[in-house]
Amino acid sequence: MKTIFSALFAGAAMLLLAGCLSVETVPAAETAPAAPAGNAVENPVKKEAEKAAPARPSRGAAEEEAIRFAGPGRNPVVVFDAGFSSKPADPECGGAMKQLADAGYTELFRFSCDPKLDIPGNAAKLHEFLSGLRAQLQKKYAEKYPKTKCDIRFDLFAPGVSGLLARYYLRYGGQLLPENGISLPLLDWRGAGLVDKVILVGTPSDGTLGVFAEMVGRTLPDPAAPVLSGVPAAASPAAYQMLPGVNGGTVHYADAPDGPALDLFDPAVWSANRWGLADPAVQAASKDAAERLDLYLRRARQFRTAMDTPAQPPKNVALFLFVGNGVPTASRLLVDRRTGRLSIADYAPGDGRATVASARFDRRGGKAEPPFSQSPILWQAVTHLPVGYADYFRSDSFWDDVRYYLLMFPTDRQRELYHLNRK
Repeated sequence: MKTIFSALFAGAAMLLLAGCLSVETVPAAETAPAAPAGNAVENPVKKEAEKAAPARPSRGAAEEEAIRFAGPGRNPVVVFDAGFSSKPADPECGGAMKQLADAGYTELFRFSCDPKLDIPGNAAKLHEFLSGLRAQLQKKYAEKYPKTKCDIRFDLFAPGVSGLLARYYLRYGGQLLPENGISLPLLDWRGAGLVDKVILVGTPSDGTLGVFAEMVGRTLPDPAAPVLSGVPAAASPAAYQMLPGVNGGTVHYADAPDGPALDLFDPAVWSANRWGLADPAVQAASKDAAERLDLYLRRARQFRTAMDTPAQPPKNVALFLFVGNGVPTASRLLVDRRTGRLSIADYAPGDGRATVASARFDRRGGKAEPPFSQSPILWQAVTHLPVGYADYFRSDSFWDDVRYYLLMFPTDRQRELYHLNRK
């Protein structure tokens, strides 16, 4: 079990949970590290192919003009830490900062999640961060561009499960989940008042079995895997909000593999299988473990309902999804009733962490009808890439598309503002 889950799920729960303990901004000039190094072992076949391949074409005139465009009309970009660590060399955050700096962005900022808070708690931190940053930039732009109205909005680059935070913030702003554990925050798109575009990369919109496996694993974590910043997955409230829905993956009993999927948001299921905070040894060491488990699962179901609710976004909002389908990704697990041990029963296309169905939040569940993707998320565009998670950030074509969406693709609000598509 250790070998299987180390290979497939190592670090999956770290995506959101292992960020810095505080929100920070990092100017682009200070966070533009070198691009991630390639493979240490030279591949002679690849080397010859690269020699034979034509040179990568330079940017076209239109993109060069877009890159030179600056000032209040260019949205500042906030890059979220994917969660592996807060080191600038991480390809998810540091690499994005460099790529965007190369695209002419001078207003680049970094947001790190607090692993001790749940996703709505981090949304409240994000709102405080964006509101303060907006006030600073408005003052700066008013001095630099006195004749221009500065209605500042941000674009977000959100890799991995930080995309869940970005989506929650768009819909609910900095609202926390109601304390009763049942009712929902007001879906008024208040976060859209500060945000225009969001780039999501491999986000498990319908959850991931990888996080679940880390939470209930009965062996020690792989020592080579990234560590949670002192916060075990089973003790983090945000981890429960990443548990999969039906398209994120299912768990069944090994003696009834074709039976109904287990309800992973039911405390009784966790108690029956002695998972995580329901493990008797954990409860013996922590008197409030059972109480916290019940609270985390109740709020996770509440969060899931809030994220599942379909809603038409405002005109200024555009969501772009990049999803990999190059790695078989666990989509169904079996659990032994006696031991609680897990095994992989099925795989689905994905990037090794999120299945394609989870990333798109396609609720058809493998059914042929209706013939179109059915998602509560109104995607502006979905780009499928034949890659695994880490390979997104090494792909030139990926960054070409990211730059195009951020620099040149207008939202409906921007079409009206700049009188685009008019005679």
